[in-house]
Amino acid sequence: LYCRVCNCPEGAGQRASAHEQRFYGLMADCFPNLALLQEVYVCGRRVDLVVEGLGLAIMVDGEQHFPNEGSGHHTKASWDQAVRDATFNDAVLAGQAHGVKGLLRVHFADTTTEWHAKMAQALGHARNASVRRFIVFTAAYQCEAIIM
Repeated sequence: LYCRVCNCPEGAGQRASAHEQRFYGLMADCFPNLALLQEVYVCGRRVDLVVEGLGLAIMVDGEQHFPNEGSGHHTKASWDQAVRDATFNDAVLAGQAHGVKGLLRVHFADTTTEWHAKMAQALGHARNASVRRFIVFTAAYQCEAIIM
């Protein structure tokens, strides 16, 4: 699995993160009939995966998304990343992320069992016509899903 953004025709691109690769493997095993688009731009933001036809964007958030001193990511770049994440969340909920009905935020520290459960929940919301917008977070975020 390679990042389509960084991968040049000569093959000198960077591999997707280990967390992204692990999540993609889970998706392929547990939800083999889903059409997944990798490295898609939505609202000027690179999204790790989009479930085609359902308007579900998926962000697999690694350590750099969580600025705290204990992680070694207590830098301006990680704070800027956290701001970009919050801005994208707001855009999804405001209906400003073209073609995206909902967002699944996957925390790198959660188990694959948790990832699977939250993916199933997010797919349910995406398929539910009465749900207009939503964000589902895996457990390590310590916050509830937002459903509109």
